[in-house]
Amino acid sequence: MTRILFLFVLALSSLYSFGQVQPSVSIAPASQSVCTGLTAYFTATAVGNNTISYNWQYWTGTAYSDLANTTIYSGVKTFQLSIKPTATGTSYYRCRIRDGSSTIDYYSGFSTLTIVSPPSTAPTTTNGYACSSPSSVLLSASGATGTQTYQWYFGGKPINGATAADYVTPALSANTTYYVTIDN
Repeated sequence: MTRILFLFVLALSSLYSFGQVQPSVSIAPASQSVCTGLTAYFTATAVGNNTISYNWQYWTGTAYSDLANTTIYSGVKTFQLSIKPTATGTSYYRCRIRDGSSTIDYYSGFSTLTIVSPPSTAPTTTNGYACSSPSSVLLSASGATGTQTYQWYFGGKPINGATAADYVTPALSANTTYYVTIDN
């Protein structure tokens, strides 16, 4: 029993020298949804002792396969994969990671990319104007068909609870830009 344990430890030490840190994924790619024609980005970063190499992979339905840079994919050997989809559907991606000259592969978790068609009717918004300052403004979005999910944004960040077609701003005293996304 002692002999087997010793051989096991020896085998592990030959795979990764004592004192080295195995690469670990510090940022895993997040799942997302985008409309056809827009670009999706997946990011995975890892830390280790040596230069980290990345290789993005796509689920074929039976196994993961390495991607190549094409008109749809770019950055397939970097920490950030860009995907410009041309058709609707759901696909799965992950990143294969290596630390330096190691032959051991590590993998990020898989991420889901859902591609949807843009709304058949372009959404419109009603610009709000206030004649006196400070004043609240009613903003409205419309024009999408089907069941919609709205999200209003200010300063590039979603406004908590602002998920209806209409949004009343807080009192404004200067020109301010808001925008809305509509998913259906």
